Amino acid sequence: MREIELREKSICGLCGQKVGKSSPVFYRTRVTVYVLDLAAIQRQVGLTAVLGGNARIAQAMGMDEEMAKKMDEHEMTLCSECAVRSYVISAALETVR
Repeated sequence: MREIELREKSICGLCGQKVGKSSPVFYRTRVTVYVLDLAAIQRQVGLTAVLGGNARIAQAMGMDEEMAKKMDEHEMTLCSECAVRSYVISAALETVR
């Protein structure tokens, strides 16, 4: 990350402090919000039922529709303290390690 980008993204989205206040480590996160398309899912389930419950065949023969639509996306910088205190971020970091 170059200086200009670092300056633009150097404030923690949770506490509002600069990211280097307690540790040189910080995090950039992206949260994407999706909503299930229940009608598309019902159509696919119906096709699966018609084909004797074989989801693989229904997948190959179906319309290959979007089953979830992206609603919104947020990017955020987190200082190391807020990332550790945030349950979701801590859990995500544990799965990566």
